[in-house]
Amino acid sequence: MFGSCWIYTAVFVYALLAVLKTGAVTKDVTIFGDDSISRNQTTKVNFTRIVGGAWAKRGAYPYQVAIYVKKEFTCGGTLLEGGLHVLTAAHCINPLGREAGLITLYFRTTVLNPLDAIHIERKAAKFVTHPSYNSTSFENDLGVITLSKPVFEIRPVKLERVDPFNQTHIGKEATVIGWGRTRQVLHPAMSSGAASNHLRHVNVTILDTKDCSVLYYHDYELSDGKRLCASTLFGKSICQGDSGGPLLINGLQVGINSAAAGCADPRFPALFIRVSAYVDWIKTVVGKSVPVLPVTLITAA
Repeated sequence: MFGSCWIYTAVFVYALLAVLKTGAVTKDVTIFGDDSISRNQTTKVNFTRIVGGAWAKRGAYPYQVAIYVKKEFTCGGTLLEGGLHVLTAAHCINPLGREAGLITLYFRTTVLNPLDAIHIERKAAKFVTHPSYNSTSFENDLGVITLSKPVFEIRPVKLERVDPFNQTHIGKEATVIGWGRTRQVLHPAMSSGAASNHLRHVNVTILDTKDCSVLYYHDYELSDGKRLCASTLFGKSICQGDSGGPLLINGLQVGINSAAAGCADPRFPALFIRVSAYVDWIKTVVGKSVPVLPVTLITAA
């Protein structure tokens, strides 16, 4: 327990010192996804990709999905129970309007080029984003893709259900997975780092959203129980491009990879949509009960 508490304290103190040393963040910024979108935003926020970490073993995360738009890798996602729906971030699919035909999804692969020989391909039949999704603040940044036909060969992800205001995650180690950049980027102009062709995973520490709000200068609403934030030391975290993938604790999906300021920037923890706050909405979209497991975690403090 002492070790977990020390890790959490070290992450927060290191990030806070970095903020104080560096000074205020630029107020007029560009938000980077696969295409650059200029916005008047208060803090640099990037769509996210894994930086650092280790290669994931084949089959370690069977529910992980590679989402392609117009034949280009765009985001990650997770296969839901029933095999007909994929959970991802809203900003991955919202720009497409109603053009679901542009989306191709690949399952059972850890490598993108070439795909594993045993991979499964599906087209999207339709998709929906959360009705309250805000493309500026990234609130309610989640969506569900319906496949053209189910995928039964793969074990789906399990979603966690806990009280969103029960801060039992604080100080816990979680895992983020995705394909993406392996180079730390502290400024949008440096966002051209090399991408990983192999699925990677990295461990992060869940932080108190109150502390994250301070680090983000209170620019984002993080106290409503609908988001999680996590960070790590030494430039291993998430970066541009690979949003939509899962944040996992003990094999359960507790979050959706949403956004971060900078790229593996220790000053700013990554932001995740908290799945447990949206299970009822996901059930409504999927049209049947989504299996979830109640979990009680003990705080490190």
